[in-house]
Amino acid sequence: MLHVYENPEKVLDITEPTDERGVAPVHPCRIVMAGPAGCGKRNLALNLLKRLQLRFDKWSVLTLDKKTTEWQKIEDQPGFRLFSWDDSKDRLPPLSEFTQKDGRSVLLIDEAPFSRLGRERLSQLERLFAHGSSHGSLSLIIMHQKCTSIPIEIRNNCQYFCLWATPMKPCMRYFEDMLGLPIRQ
Repeated sequence: MLHVYENPEKVLDITEPTDERGVAPVHPCRIVMAGPAGCGKRNLALNLLKRLQLRFDKWSVLTLDKKTTEWQKIEDQPGFRLFSWDDSKDRLPPLSEFTQKDGRSVLLIDEAPFSRLGRERLSQLERLFAHGSSHGSLSLIIMHQKCTSIPIEIRNNCQYFCLWATPMKPCMRYFEDMLGLPIRQ
């Protein structure tokens, strides 16, 4: 007989789904949103978070440009912090900036420059997806124009994928192979 042991360090949202929530992700979740510029990735992310009706104690955005006005709609959320990839050249902000044991946090990662991150920061990001989410009550949404640019270690730790058609044939073939379904444009 198999016995399933609970891990007290992992945080699971045991909120019962309602008809209103449908098949929406449960906190903590890891989501990839990939598609061309202007397709609606940020809009979907914000609408999804609003629809989940979760009260996050900490909202963080990691973006290329800290001066952007894209995230003004959520600046009034509790614990809102805007981080830039250029804030720290060597390391990501400490994991504690994004997570918290006794509350709910969300981190939106907008267009991460994976090819320029360096091994140390890439390793930290992979750890955030593999460990930080479930052990730190952190939902992660990564938005990128090219899904195949997202490191495989991060993609493998994601539960949900939101994909838009793209003119980049390798990306489309990758998902056709991964899903075993033809994706028509």
